[in-house]
Amino acid sequence: MKITAVKTIPLGGATHDHGWPGGTDPNVQYNTLIEVIGEDGFVGIGSCYTSRQLVEGSLALLLPHMIGECALEPERLSEKLRQSMFWFGRGGAVEHTISGIDIALWDLLGKVVKQPVARLLG
Repeated sequence: MKITAVKTIPLGGATHDHGWPGGTDPNVQYNTLIEVIGEDGFVGIGSCYTSRQLVEGSLALLLPHMIGECALEPERLSEKLRQSMFWFGRGGAVEHTISGIDIALWDLLGKVVKQPVARLLG
């Protein structure tokens, strides 16, 4: 199954008391969900602790390496993304976005084979 699209969903809101020193601003969006959509309609969802703007900027670099790729090979595709971003540096928003994509790919694979991700990971 090939990847046909990737979407982002911003998450906002306050953290629980004592979640962060001094709390967080409930008006600031700190997390983003990433949806990886396959040609058969399956959707995998991942999460990363990075703002939507930074995730979308990272996706502008990553999407050409993703669209049309097999969605059922999370390890291979995640490594391909990391290798393709080598010269952009390993870390920061790009790495956070790749991690969210990796989670979404595993979620999608689990849905396709009707197995929990924990079982797929061994």
